[in-house]
Amino acid sequence: MLPLNDLMFVLNGKWRIRIILCLASGEKGFNEIKKCHNISPRILSKELKELEINKVINRYKKEDNFKSVIYELSEQGKELIPIIIKLQEWGERHRKNVLDLTKNI
Repeated sequence: MLPLNDLMFVLNGKWRIRIILCLASGEKGFNEIKKCHNISPRILSKELKELEINKVINRYKKEDNFKSVIYELSEQGKELIPIIIKLQEWGERHRKNVLDLTKNI
């Protein structure tokens, strides 16, 4: 159960899966990620730190005029995409089954 607990810890919360999916299309800056799902800056900063600690994302400074910080999925983070897609597919089937069940009540 420990590996499953680790996975649940990494994906825990309202925002982490959404952040991972936002980064699935490529690297993004802080404000781009914030706009993906309208996340508050304080929460986004906290979640990005947790994802970085868990090696799901990489953070680096872009050497441009603004010295902006860029985030991207790590290889480990990219491995989560098919898992998240499977969870979404299960959720869609579950929602349909529950809705069908409630129509019969």
